[in-house]
Amino acid sequence: DRCKDQIQRLRELNQKKIEEITVHHLVFSDKFICAKNEVLVTAAAEGISFGMWINLSKNPRNKEMTFPGLKIEFPKSVAMSSIAIRILTLSEKPYNEEYLFLDKMIQCEFIQLPTPPKRIGTMTLRQSPQTNSLTRVYYPLRNISTAQPPLNFTVTVEDRSFLQNDTDVAVVLLKEDGTVSTESITNVTPDYEKGELQFSSMGIGTFA
Repeated sequence: DRCKDQIQRLRELNQKKIEEITVHHLVFSDKFICAKNEVLVTAAAEGISFGMWINLSKNPRNKEMTFPGLKIEFPKSVAMSSIAIRILTLSEKPYNEEYLFLDKMIQCEFIQLPTPPKRIGTMTLRQSPQTNSLTRVYYPLRNISTAQPPLNFTVTVEDRSFLQNDTDVAVVLLKEDGTVSTESITNVTPDYEKGELQFSSMGIGTFA
């Protein structure tokens, strides 16, 4: 029990740090902006990698974004939205009676951007990082009248042995209650030569 409590505390500390990093980069996005008028942040530690793209340009030509070990392709509706895409790659795998998870978990989230900072003379007014809260955005995006295609993911697989032709490979979406779903996931395509796994999804969340 003590071990479980310590592991849970570590998870909570990790999550708190990730939230703080996310909020800081969202609120101070103007200080991290690059030539393409966007922000791309990546970091890694043992067992976890973090990536976040902050869409400040709303450029309809943006069709994909590459993070460490993962590429996501998205439609114009996403490129034109005031959102950030946050990707967490976790080596920890949960237990499930139906599936044996062989590779990392991938958490994909869309986050609404805060109110942009305002410059008044030499001062910059911005939302306080202490009071700013993250607002998740779901996919398909709401208030979009046109049809929205699935998001396409390409994942670099560390252990490519299960990508061989005689292995039945599936991608599932982990729900908050611990159950899994495959309804929104299609086009699961393993590529043993490249060490990649491709799939499409009409939803976002935690994939395994």
